[in-house]
Amino acid sequence: LADPLAGLLGAEGASREMLVSYFHGVAPGFVSLALYNLFVRFLQLNNRDSFARISIAVMIVSNVALDYIFVKVTDLGMFGMGLATAISNTLAMLVCLSCYLGKKNDRTLYFEMSGIKISQIGKMIPLGSNEFTFNVIIAFRTYLFNMILVKISGPDAIAVMTVLNTVCSFIGSIPSAAGNSAITLGSIFLGEGNIKEMEKLYKYTLRSITGITAVVAGFIMFFSEHVAFFFALPGTAVYDMTVRMLLLFSPM
Repeated sequence: LADPLAGLLGAEGASREMLVSYFHGVAPGFVSLALYNLFVRFLQLNNRDSFARISIAVMIVSNVALDYIFVKVTDLGMFGMGLATAISNTLAMLVCLSCYLGKKNDRTLYFEMSGIKISQIGKMIPLGSNEFTFNVIIAFRTYLFNMILVKISGPDAIAVMTVLNTVCSFIGSIPSAAGNSAITLGSIFLGEGNIKEMEKLYKYTLRSITGITAVVAGFIMFFSEHVAFFFALPGTAVYDMTVRMLLLFSPM
């Protein structure tokens, strides 16, 4: 359904062909990405935070290297870019998975195929319904926003939005990582009935997140032209809009 999906997203002509090719390359990595997001959340309970950092490094380095190989060397185009992402997701997932294979005394959690119970899927779905609904709404909002941008400013605006999403992911990784850690540790305090320590943890987390995120946002604003250079050539419309976007968005 790659071609109908590309049409639904508003792609036409050459851009539609490129998007279909990208879908064909990246789709095999969706399962690996889903498993990665699952595995990485529990590494802290296994005292294996280092695996999370290693997996991120593997994902980034392999993606960049494979992008170069598939696009520049083997000339696979957008299919190659999608395939590079799929492979990098799989490699990162395997790094995390290695922490759960086998059963050792020093592991809080471990992975066993026998522990997978298909009959429990019906009970699991409601637990994830809120996050699923949130993601669907975000995807629909992004779709509508992109359609509006294309009508008003053309494809250049979509390129700038891609940069914005990348910057959001970078800045957002700070509160996301700290928040996940605080929730995991806070749930332990809550289970113990230690509300005082849980409140101290959340206050400390909020102060830390606010301070560090503000510093990173300020850094991006100060070096907005340098950051934009990574995504577009100076003098182009995309570059100029990216610089303005970084200056306007980062404080928010």
